[in-house]
Amino acid sequence: MDDPKQAGHSKLAIDEINEWDADDLLKWIEQERRGLLEGEDLERFKTAKINKNILVNHAGDTRFFRNECELPVGISKSLAMLASEVAKGKTAGLETRKRKHAPEMAPSPKRTRVDNGGLIINGELEYFRSGAMDFPDLLQREGQAYFDRTGYISKLDELDEFMLFCRPCRFGKTLTIRMLNHFHGLQYADEHRWLYKGLDVQKDIDERKVNPGKYFVLTFDFSEVNASPDLTEANKALMTSLNGAIKDFYNQYAVYLGGNFTDLCQHIDSENPNSSLKNCAMVVRNAIEQDDRLAGIERIYVLVDEYDAFPNNYLKPPKTVEEPGVDWDNTKVGHTFKSFWSTMKSLCAEGDIRRIFITGISPLSLSSLGSAFNVTENVSFEKNLAGLCGLTSSDLEDALGEIYKDREDHSGFLSEMTEFFNGYHFCQDKEVETVYNTETCLSYLQSRIEGKTPRTRDPENSEVSEQFLRLSTGAAPVIRDLQNALECDEKGNFAPLEYFNFKFEFTLRDLSEVGDGFSWRSLLVYFGGLTFHPEKPTTQLKITNRVAADRIALAILKKYNLHNSLEEALLYLVEYGELEPTLGCYRELMVQRDITAEDLTKKSEEHHRDSIYFCLLRNRFASWPEFKVTKVNPLLHDWLDNI
Repeated sequence: MDDPKQAGHSKLAIDEINEWDADDLLKWIEQERRGLLEGEDLERFKTAKINKNILVNHAGDTRFFRNECELPVGISKSLAMLASEVAKGKTAGLETRKRKHAPEMAPSPKRTRVDNGGLIINGELEYFRSGAMDFPDLLQREGQAYFDRTGYISKLDELDEFMLFCRPCRFGKTLTIRMLNHFHGLQYADEHRWLYKGLDVQKDIDERKVNPGKYFVLTFDFSEVNASPDLTEANKALMTSLNGAIKDFYNQYAVYLGGNFTDLCQHIDSENPNSSLKNCAMVVRNAIEQDDRLAGIERIYVLVDEYDAFPNNYLKPPKTVEEPGVDWDNTKVGHTFKSFWSTMKSLCAEGDIRRIFITGISPLSLSSLGSAFNVTENVSFEKNLAGLCGLTSSDLEDALGEIYKDREDHSGFLSEMTEFFNGYHFCQDKEVETVYNTETCLSYLQSRIEGKTPRTRDPENSEVSEQFLRLSTGAAPVIRDLQNALECDEKGNFAPLEYFNFKFEFTLRDLSEVGDGFSWRSLLVYFGGLTFHPEKPTTQLKITNRVAADRIALAILKKYNLHNSLEEALLYLVEYGELEPTLGCYRELMVQRDITAEDLTKKSEEHHRDSIYFCLLRNRFASWPEFKVTKVNPLLHDWLDNI
């Protein structure tokens, strides 16, 4: 790490501050101590008319800022310390950074934005799928297309310090984590001069809405933890993963932490990752306090990817008399998971961890922690973040236009993606543009580039988890809701589902309560089975698209053991005129919907006629997964498409 010339830098900081007006001074204070002056405190500071000379002349004088500005002790102390750093040359100016600079580079290959939209292409278009590429590699790979979401960095910076952001599978959450890691990591501070050129975030940097390289970034990825059915092995895997993340942190930042990598690893406790985390925070705190070159660094930014990928493997309702089971919280692995978050909460309170951004599928596992970690703001359905993960119609129109220069060659492809991959409305209180599933669309576009026929009805790793659907179809409220939501009007639109209470937090105990449809509906939205209705998001939900509908219909049929028997019963009815198998399936279906045998005998002929017609003969979703599973003669395909 280069050792900057202290005297020269001090003169630069003082000279620069002497040229500032009051607004520049406030911008600089916000840059160096984000959120220090807000609301009434900000107005008191303005009223006191503190200029650059007064600030420097009262370096270290907490009492001055306390009396003259009538500010709280903590804020007064921070201003006094900030003034001291300027006077001693320990802080950078608006444009100056005391870290080693990355080499000046130009974006390579040539970067082109398509029609002023979000699509960026490096050179000649070859790739849409990015796999597990690091963010800077994605931005520079020859032939790579990507959709610019860097403008959301400043939007996230304006929200709460500790955030939970949930999306269904395959929406690009991991790439978002990598984007934030590369932007906020202090080791990448100067790369923005060439890496982000032409991207949305560069404008925000130029306008000082956000500043790169202000944090030590510590990243955890729970999708990498081996979810062994042996809970002892699972606990070992969890501890190894947590300590491994801290080890990677030391490897990245050893040069900034005043020691070599081997020495830093001595702070890792192989049997206690919570102790390792505390030691890590201490190492960072000491380095910032003792090294002038780290002035202005905001300590630790924690990024957590797929926080619930590991605990979701152990989701079970609370133990009951009928099913004793073992509570997650009563296991060693459950205790390790909970105590890790509790330790992180305490480090937030102490100021060692300044920001946290967590991704996952739902808030279920975090809500279950209770007071152990109750500091996050759930921003999953924040209006300004509705498009952070997901693609828009205009994104896909631009992409298809680059693959096929003649519009007639791709006229039906957008409609196909709209039917199968679109429909996600990630805002509960406002109407916003719906988005398409990111990875599913990228796979579709990549197939088109390669001249292959994309998988539409059964895409790879569909966003609606089969494991979750198996779990959810065990609840009576879910069955009723999904069967109603699967109904379509004459235009093929899925039926709206009225709701009166959307729960942003819920626990396994909530889900186990008889009749609690609110929690299950909310969980279905997080997992991608349902979404807020684009036209009436505050009062209605709906099934997202055809892929989700197919998966849901198949899950319900499997739950009723009808995925084979229904097909067989209908064939017997058509070929032999035998009504009994069909009536048996109908009776089983009604019983599963909480209609007793006695109730069936009381129904009118008209009621039964309509029920059979809509539940069996007009069940347009049952046939697709059924015949896909049994692989019948391909000659039936045309007939199936007309059902």
